[in-house]
Amino acid sequence: MRIGFVSPYYYPAMIGGIEWYLYHVSRLLARKGHEVEVFTTNAGATRKDLPAEEDSEGVRIHRFRPALDVTYRIKLWPSLIPRLRSNDLQVVHAFDYAQFHDLAVALARASSGWRSVVTVYDVHSQIPRAPAKSAALRVFDHYLAGAILRAFDKVLVRTPYQAEFARGLGIGEERLELAPPGIDDESFEEVEAKKIQEVRARYACDGSHMILYVGRIHPIKGIDVLIRALAWLKGRGLRARLIVVGPDQSGYTPTLQRLASTLDVAGMVIFTGYLEEDEKRRLQAASDVAVLPSSFEGFGQALIQAMAHGTPVIGTNVGGIPWVLEQGNAGLLVPYGDHVSLAKSIERIVSDDDLRRSLVQRGRERARQFSYPALVENLEAIYRRLCAT
Repeated sequence: MRIGFVSPYYYPAMIGGIEWYLYHVSRLLARKGHEVEVFTTNAGATRKDLPAEEDSEGVRIHRFRPALDVTYRIKLWPSLIPRLRSNDLQVVHAFDYAQFHDLAVALARASSGWRSVVTVYDVHSQIPRAPAKSAALRVFDHYLAGAILRAFDKVLVRTPYQAEFARGLGIGEERLELAPPGIDDESFEEVEAKKIQEVRARYACDGSHMILYVGRIHPIKGIDVLIRALAWLKGRGLRARLIVVGPDQSGYTPTLQRLASTLDVAGMVIFTGYLEEDEKRRLQAASDVAVLPSSFEGFGQALIQAMAHGTPVIGTNVGGIPWVLEQGNAGLLVPYGDHVSLAKSIERIVSDDDLRRSLVQRGRERARQFSYPALVENLEAIYRRLCAT
């Protein structure tokens, strides 16, 4: 099959979940014998010498220079349209629904022979943002998102949460397909006991419980709630370390450090910044509990990764997290912003061996459902059904 993917960013410009997903899926499809092309921009990469055309691990990459590059979302690359029109593809798959490249795919589709697919990665109007931006995205979702999505042959969603949003915009069941993101096979590999001991010696040499957060450092992620939970646990006499892993793209770390100092837990919180995947996996395997305390999550990739390593998880009851955690079966759910409930859930996991063993088993079983090979098979089936109609 000849498959084209369209996204403003692609490896090595790894901005977030979309780019990580696309990187894995495109390579796996190429290994299975498909002809895979990626249409992207030259924005966002630390290397400025990236070629306009490149073959990488069986994937043909086309990089366009944007005519306008204002923010992550506002990028205009009109030269994409004639390139897509002239390509001999069978399926073109775009990611996100609120950017220029979606319009470009819709316009090119009208005079091309290929079928079109779009993935709704997040519901943008429901992500907490600054008031002006939130208002603009609400207007977009209410008046324009439906028209954009209806221009595609298939609308893929990561969880039933996004499916409900798409239905509300008038997308019929015949167009909707569930296609969640995944984790690579390395996430299921056993981490050596020696390496786990080394990690624990580095981050919790006094035998404290290790509480892990992995994700962006941003106000919507609820890390402040997690720090308040840590202070509550300290008041209960529980020895713990909070390890916060991830890049700070908003300058929020000093605010969190001040909060930790005010609550007298500064010595119990470690900010690692960005970590390579191997080190992150070791931390996930070594931690006693992994927490995603966000005010919004379309999916919750970090939870799946921790579950694959046999670490019990806690997530907030928002967005796609309840579906990922099987409504509390594969991990504990707490209300967003309730630091006491979060602290009590952490306390339960570290003090109740039976609960911990149960969560580890059910979490691993759930994580297996999100392995990339299984998800790529699902994508292939969707593409084939679409091309057969």
